[in-house]
Amino acid sequence: MSQTVDFVVRAPRATEAGPLAAVLAAMERHYDVAVTDDEAAAATARLLGGHAPARCLVAVSAGGAVPEGVFVGVALFAPLFPGARFRDVMYLKDLFVLPELRGQGIARALVAAVAQAAIDAGCERMEWVTDRGNALARAAYRGMGVAEGDRVTYRVGAQSLARLAATGHAGDQPRRRRPPPR
Repeated sequence: MSQTVDFVVRAPRATEAGPLAAVLAAMERHYDVAVTDDEAAAATARLLGGHAPARCLVAVSAGGAVPEGVFVGVALFAPLFPGARFRDVMYLKDLFVLPELRGQGIARALVAAVAQAAIDAGCERMEWVTDRGNALARAAYRGMGVAEGDRVTYRVGAQSLARLAATGHAGDQPRRRRPPPR
């Protein structure tokens, strides 16, 4: 940990499109997603304009080694229906803290704020996923007292999504049904 930062967690303001776009772009680039500044700006406009299905909270520097007002973390989340007993579930889609500022409680504060948003929205639970190989994130969640679930996550990308929609199979070739045993 090279820098220490004081921070607050809150919703981004309509006047903060630039800082929000910067932290969203940093998040995507951290995960090796090639994203342009225009794409980050468009995502920011959707979030700030209320046109995205997700909600957003940011961790904003309040001083220390990072200038005041810099966005140092972000959480994107949305309620999903139905959950258990047909109640909403709050799904934490993305959680990101600038790598040089990790280990200072920023992720914990963002997760706590999303949990409060879930309670406020009447959600019965909150769910999220991380990659099996993301040891740092998994350790952070264990440190928050969150147990790993038993579910397996499936992901279908853009090209496979089109194949799945057209053929019912996400791979290059649709699988043939086996004839029933005789």
